[in-house]
Amino acid sequence: DMLLFLYIPISILLLVLLNLQAIVNSDWIPAHDTVNQLTEFLYAISAYQNGELPLWNSYLYGGQPFYLLLNHGLLLNPIMWVWIILGTFLNLTHINIFVYYHLTDIVFFALGGLFFVREITKDKVVSVAAFMILLFSGDANYWLNQIWSFAAVEYVPWILFFGIRYFKKQTVLRCAVFAVFLGISMNVYMPVYMAPFIITLLILLLCFRFDLAANIDFRKLFKHILIAVPIIAAMILPLYLNYSEITNDNYQIGRSTKGPDQEIRF
Repeated sequence: DMLLFLYIPISILLLVLLNLQAIVNSDWIPAHDTVNQLTEFLYAISAYQNGELPLWNSYLYGGQPFYLLLNHGLLLNPIMWVWIILGTFLNLTHINIFVYYHLTDIVFFALGGLFFVREITKDKVVSVAAFMILLFSGDANYWLNQIWSFAAVEYVPWILFFGIRYFKKQTVLRCAVFAVFLGISMNVYMPVYMAPFIITLLILLLCFRFDLAANIDFRKLFKHILIAVPIIAAMILPLYLNYSEITNDNYQIGRSTKGPDQEIRF
């Protein structure tokens, strides 16, 4: 068992080595779409370190409400704020914090896969293999160029893990934990991208473990849905307010088209 789980820290070390250039080069910047997220991150961390709320970005389009970009900048991801606070305390550079937080995201994603696969197979070898596959998967390691595709699925292994644990033993605590992780995932990036992915995996999971569906206590399930829905609704409130204001006021915050006598369309 000890030898088997040595593969986990060795794999993480290899991930760090593969990203060493981003860690050690002080002038490193990402490419493609991730560079857009970097600019939003830099403004948010600068505002935090100056004791300000990141509400107005004076550097974009001559000034723009920045709180409408919280979701686009992935600024509702708790892992980012853990690194912003810790990195500020350790006096790390903004680029270092940005890189460490994204590498932590990848490890977090892979650990979710490890726990999920171990929960459904009870096989340590298979679960560690799942960890390594997810750790070096294309979506995860393409973060240097395109971060949003990974952000849409980052919490999915954890949602599936806590979901299957809930259906094995339907308790209020397990329901609440599942709701919290689902709410966080919906906040991190656009839930419309995450939903088809997780629904497809849930269907496949139920086919693989039909016994879970057969043993559901629907009375408890209905009661727990009444608990989960308010938790999820409260957690996605920032996202809802963000989207509703963008829709109502038509702020131009990114790609859009505008024809003659037409409103901006997203």
